[in-house]
Amino acid sequence: MYFANKNYEFWLLILLYNIYIYIGKTITFNAIAHSYSEETEIYSLLVDEFNKYSKQNNLNINLKLNLLSVFNSSNNIKDYESTLEYIFKKDDTKYDIIFYDKIHSKKFGSYLLDLQDFIPEKIKEYDSKIYLSNLLL
Repeated sequence: MYFANKNYEFWLLILLYNIYIYIGKTITFNAIAHSYSEETEIYSLLVDEFNKYSKQNNLNINLKLNLLSVFNSSNNIKDYESTLEYIFKKDDTKYDIIFYDKIHSKKFGSYLLDLQDFIPEKIKEYDSKIYLSNLLL
C-alpha cells in the first residue's frame, strides 16, 4: 500500500475523513493493483469485503479499485513497475492506496510513508518476523 511520503497529507486524509463522517457523505479512496491472472486475483475480494464492512458499520468510506490485469493491460510486472514509478515520480495524487509487491520496497521505499509509529504494539508482538519484514506500507 502507498500513502504519500508527507506526514501532512496523511493527517489531511484523517481530517477529511472526520469531516465527511460529520457531514454524512462518503469519501472514496482510489486504489491501484496488478494481478497476473483471474485465479490469483485477491484485490477485488479485499475491496468488496472492505466496502461491505464500511457500509454495515456506517464508516462512509468507499474503496474504488483500478485493477490492471491480462484483461485490460499487458500482464507484465515490469509494466506495472513502470506505472508505479511514473505515479511516484510524478507525485500523482490520483491513487490513495497502491498495492505493490514487497520486492519493490527498496526501489520505491523513499516514496512510502513509514507507518511503524502508527502500528499498535499488539500487532508488533503478534509475529515479529512478519512485522519486521513489512515496515514500509
